[in-house]
This record gives sequence, structure tokens and C-alpha cells, in this order.
Amino acid sequence: MLQWSAAGKSAEVIAIILNVSTYTVQSHLRHIREKLGANNVQRAITKGLVLGEIQAGNDKIWR
Repeated sequence: MLQWSAAGKSAEVIAIILNVSTYTVQSHLRHIREKLGANNVQRAITKGLVLGEIQAGNDKIWR
């Protein structure tokens, strides 16, 4: 989910992609932020990139 957020996809779009509710996506993103110690998704994305948890330029995700 963080990878899709990094690609600029909203929680609503991610929910459609994964066939889950928007609430589920928001909940998962909140838990990801908590685990990474980030106070917003943008900081979680940055930490995810730095830690190697997500990758920039993944062609399958970024389109």
C-alpha cells in the first residue's frame, strides 16, 4: 500500500485495486506510519525508500 501511495494513488484508488474498503486501506496506512514512526504518509514513504521497504521507479506500480 505504501508503494501505491508513493506512486500518487489515493486511498480510494488503492481500495479499488485491492478490492477492499477505503477504511481498510486507511487503517493499514496508519499502522505503517506508526511502525515507521512517521506522522504522515509522505514521511512514511521517505522512510520506506531510505530503509529499502519500497522502491522508486517500479514500472508495474508507477503507471
